[in-house]
Amino acid sequence: DSKAKEITTTTVSQTEIARLLRCINVQLEIVQDNERRGIKIVWARKGRSGMIIWDESGCWSQMPEKIEAALYDGLSAGERKKIESETPIIFKSPQHALSWSVDQGAFQSIEEARKTYDVVKTECQPTSAKEMAALWQAEIRNRKLSLSTPKELRV
Repeated sequence: DSKAKEITTTTVSQTEIARLLRCINVQLEIVQDNERRGIKIVWARKGRSGMIIWDESGCWSQMPEKIEAALYDGLSAGERKKIESETPIIFKSPQHALSWSVDQGAFQSIEEARKTYDVVKTECQPTSAKEMAALWQAEIRNRKLSLSTPKELRV
């Protein structure tokens, strides 16, 4: 709303997000806790994710450097490669995709995951297993984000 209260607007379709994820390295979200603002690292291809970096300056000063440090400092090339390989490019089967989503903590059961998987498949109509994998991964990232971010921190 006009006061930036608890509204998240997606302006890019799930299909386009899945396609973009092949090209981007980091997904960030601006969060707010009362007067304090920060950047949440939602997902990183080869770095750490899930943390919030608070803007202590109040004017985003030095934030790119802080984000870069939070993502990569102290990680070896091997550790970065391991992080990148943890998300499958393609799933062996729909069952593998469902199991992976439950392992990620996005669903409590395979049955619950299957319902959402079927919705994603029907709505997005992927033309390949690789495209479906990217769509499913985007769905899981968004689901995990909504489960892990308290409403009062969303802008």
